[in-house]
Amino acid sequence: MNTVQVTSIESAAEDPPAVKVPPLQSPRRNSPAAAIPQHDPRANDIKHLKEICLDLKTGTDFASLLEVSHLLHQSRLKTQETVSDAMIMLNFKLPSAHEEMSVSEPLTVRKGGIINKTCANDVLAFCASAEQPPVNWFHINTFYYDPALKSAESVDLKALIEIGEALGITSSVIKNTMKNYGNGMICTEQGPGCIGIAFVDLVRVDTSGREVLPPKHLTRAGSPRGGGSVLKDMWSPDDKPSSKTTASSIKTIQQQPIALFYSSKANTCLSVRVAPSGLETTMCHWGGIVKQLQEKTSLVSKKMDAAYLMFLLLADVINSIEPLLNMYGDALEGLDFLFDEYEPTVRRNLMSRRMQKDLWVIRRWGWLMSTTAQDLAVDPWDVFTEEQEKPIQMLLQQSNTLATTAKAYLEKADSQEDFFSQSQEQCTNNLLFNLTMCTLIMVPPSFFTGVYGMNFDVIPELHNENSYFALWGWCVL
Repeated sequence: MNTVQVTSIESAAEDPPAVKVPPLQSPRRNSPAAAIPQHDPRANDIKHLKEICLDLKTGTDFASLLEVSHLLHQSRLKTQETVSDAMIMLNFKLPSAHEEMSVSEPLTVRKGGIINKTCANDVLAFCASAEQPPVNWFHINTFYYDPALKSAESVDLKALIEIGEALGITSSVIKNTMKNYGNGMICTEQGPGCIGIAFVDLVRVDTSGREVLPPKHLTRAGSPRGGGSVLKDMWSPDDKPSSKTTASSIKTIQQQPIALFYSSKANTCLSVRVAPSGLETTMCHWGGIVKQLQEKTSLVSKKMDAAYLMFLLLADVINSIEPLLNMYGDALEGLDFLFDEYEPTVRRNLMSRRMQKDLWVIRRWGWLMSTTAQDLAVDPWDVFTEEQEKPIQMLLQQSNTLATTAKAYLEKADSQEDFFSQSQEQCTNNLLFNLTMCTLIMVPPSFFTGVYGMNFDVIPELHNENSYFALWGWCVL
């Protein structure tokens, strides 16, 4: 099995012929509509997003609502912001079901603005085998995509296309998939003998952008993620009610884009996924899969088919969403207990409201992943065999299960919000009842005060010695 990893390290390889590359530009995003004004919010900066929203006519026209939604999506999307110094490929090779997986020296795809013209030949050499074609997995973790540049101008995209074409992946599939990758979309592109899938991984981060791991009791054994708490880290570490607490201090979900390609001709998978930093963390996301391949415990080693590797990579991302979703379920259960045992405060309702927004992101993710699995099952180019299509049904079922579970948690959060609204309404009704009773008590004295306070010369009751006591008697009655 071959895994090629692209990262930012320097290489001692000889510099290949130079390719003319335009000046690097600052990263920009696709505009959701031509009529909508363009903004470039900073990643995860909700405060900046709110400042931009103040300049929009929010809620008064449809275009402004689309712009707010676009800003929210871009604030969650985490892509590489600058072009790396180099693109390096690591090759994890699994020649056969009986041989051990080996790791080659890094290959330089691009150094600076120069593309290595011999890299495609090196990739073909990795795939060559006299008896049985090995399983190949080429992984890139420093890809920079600028939708404003054409494919001929984007040095990273051009290098990726050269590698893909050497593996039998058409340039149109790579271009369309990477365009969806840059926009954070979840969909699939298909061509003759190849598949391209763009999707995202959902990661919960704090205000500094660091990942907040799910609790260990919600994470499966062997998963690379784990640790943390539930209710405690739903908000900032200072969990005291304060008027200074804003949306920008609350931990939220971040979307990390992933691109995945499969070539039946070369028996190869090619993936693009941004790693946190450096070569030492190249497989931090898919470390569990690498371990399975080393121990030969997966179908990839038994079948020697890269299609099962692609399904395994997709399933691993889906499985990583499960503990995240369960974390929100546990938090909602904790809120249920607090609502039952204590009063449903405004802050607890805000926590439920915040979780509703994150659960909606997870539910939408499940819907789109389910649609992508359905598109893979259709297989208009007959890329998969009948046996290879069986795991697709499993991916479809897992995606539907996540979407259904997220829907159930959303309904639970809605019920908590309804309970809070009913509680607030009950408090308001009790206050109005008390005010009404006070008003009724004060009506008789007010009436008699108005009558006997009139400036008449003769009021017979005032000269009666029992008139004062009679007045209070009438008030009581």
